[in-house]
This record gives sequence, structure tokens and C-alpha cells, in this order.
Amino acid sequence: MRQQPSARARAVRRRPFAVSAAIAGVAAAVITSVVLVAPPAQAQTDVDAAPPVASLAPLFEPVGLLAGSGVDLVAATTSHMITAATPPPPPPPPTHVCPTPDSEFIDSWGFARSGGRRHKGVDMMAPHGTPVYAPAAGNIRASNSSLGGLGFWLEGADGNTYFGSHLQSLSVREGWVEPGTPIGTVGSTGNAGGTPHLHFEVMLGGAGSVNPYPFVLDWCGGGAPAA
Repeated sequence: MRQQPSARARAVRRRPFAVSAAIAGVAAAVITSVVLVAPPAQAQTDVDAAPPVASLAPLFEPVGLLAGSGVDLVAATTSHMITAATPPPPPPPPTHVCPTPDSEFIDSWGFARSGGRRHKGVDMMAPHGTPVYAPAAGNIRASNSSLGGLGFWLEGADGNTYFGSHLQSLSVREGWVEPGTPIGTVGSTGNAGGTPHLHFEVMLGGAGSVNPYPFVLDWCGGGAPAA
């Protein structure tokens, strides 16, 4: 005859079932809370999904800006290189030149001369044969007198008249000349007394002579004072 378990034994046997039931309840509660708290699957999917193509446009805007800046920089650099490689235009031709370069002269305007005359020019001291150049553009004609010896008159295109004398030779006796055209050589003809020099006068507007020293000082860069 099978013996029935005692009341104490039956109580002990029921304890594992109670523990298991408690654990199952806790697990169910946890799972429920996770399900309720967790975001919907669709929301999670939206987060993980790649953004639309249009939303990527701002990411490429800096690249476009840099590309545009690069194009501008290349254009500016190329323009600068072309400008640097292009030679500057030649300077305009001079309107006036020194009639006798490397000559020596002082401001002798008004100095006394023979016969009660006054000096109306500047004496540009230079050796015999030193080249003489047209001081300005204009029409030239030869001159010859007992006082000035061999010389020239130049009706300048600037409206002024120029006169030179005591030349040794005159290679251009008439016609149009440009500034710097060789027209003769320094000499001591006329009443120069054997001292070679160019007597040079300036007549503004073709009128009376004015002191030519400031003009030749400018055109010749400052002549060394004559000894």
C-alpha cells in the first residue's frame, strides 16, 4: 500500500513552482516595459535609413564653393601671368633734348659783351667736333654771320624759336627735324675767339629771347659749371 506524503513534504515540493511562477511574472513585466518603452520599429528604421538625396546637397555646397574659388583663382593667376609677361609700352618720345650733351655751362644771361651788348643766351662749352642735336621738332634753316659764324634757326613745333651759333659744321641746313636729330658740330666760328662752344638762345612764342639756362638745365640734366 502506497504511503501518502506528509503535509510538510507537500509544502516543500510546491516551493519550486512558486519560485518559477514569480520569476516568470518578473520576466513578463520586464518584457512588457521594454515593448512599451522601445520606439516603434518604423521609427528605428527611419533613423537608420540613409537620408534622401536632396538632404545631401548642403554637404556638397562647401565643395562647390571651393571649386568656384579655385576657378576664380586660376583665372586671376592666369591673367596676372599674362600681364606680367606682356612688356610695358615704350615711353613716349622726348619733346625736347639737350642740344649738346656733356657740355659745361653756367647762367651767363645778361653778361656784358663787346659793343655794349648783353648776352642773350647760354654758352655750352664743349670740344671742337662735339655733336649738336635739334633741341625740338620743327623746321630748321641755316644761319651765317660775322658775329655768330655758322649757325641755325629752328622754328619749333612747340611754338618757340631756337637759335644756335659758332658751329664748326652744319649737316642739316633746311627741312623738318625731330628732337635729337644730329644737325652739326660744336666749333668756334664767328667772334667765338677760338673757344669752342655752342651759343644757344630760346625765344618763347617766336618773340624776344628769354634766359635759356633753365631750359638747358632741365633738358641736359644739369651741366657741370664751366671753368
